[in-house]
Amino acid sequence: MTPARHAARIILLTAFAAILLGRLAATTEVMYADGLRFVAAARAVDRGDWRTSVVRSVDHPVYPIAVAAAHRALGLADGPQGWQTAAQVVSVIVGAALVTPLYLVALELFGTTAAWLACLLTFLVPTTGHVLADVLSEGTFLLFWTWGVWSALRFFREGSIRWLVPTVGFAGMAYLTRPEGLLLPVALAGTLILTPLIASLRLPRITWLRAVGLIFIGPMLLIGPYIAIKGGI
Repeated sequence: MTPARHAARIILLTAFAAILLGRLAATTEVMYADGLRFVAAARAVDRGDWRTSVVRSVDHPVYPIAVAAAHRALGLADGPQGWQTAAQVVSVIVGAALVTPLYLVALELFGTTAAWLACLLTFLVPTTGHVLADVLSEGTFLLFWTWGVWSALRFFREGSIRWLVPTVGFAGMAYLTRPEGLLLPVALAGTLILTPLIASLRLPRITWLRAVGLIFIGPMLLIGPYIAIKGGI
């Protein structure tokens, strides 16, 4: 398939996801009480209270910051409905944007024939749609996580260290959205440790050493200051 056909598939799937998630956000009740914490953190961000929204917050800051930005950009009322709308707008946008990395990961894992179907079925699972249309950080987290997974897959396919740079960056953003983001560099480090034992995955020694150094040092530089501020992961 040509890049143009892949792009057309992604555009159509993105449009479908946006319509589906938009309809769910508009016609169903918010299901999860966790959204109250995210809205409270977003309101603290809007007030400029970074101690409450970042240092003392139970949740990590990327999603609340995005909600606060959407609330201001859309000029919504400073009330429950206004903040709920802002949070759901962010969730729907990142949920639709998730199509692109999800399609690319499916393309790497399953090939051209099945990539679009794997992507479509992901959004047709009822729980997935409701979570991505709710006042939750999962969509934002998965957007960064899935881009990181795709760039890691490209690294193992091509053996080029340049693919690990975005992997580390997306892993950092995923962690700053949800603590589970740490699992991406941990999984990548574990895989790198195993590659010398598997002939088909074995990398040149210098590439392997650079990759190990980057995957250990990069996350420390990106998320180390945040962990120090919070006093833990």
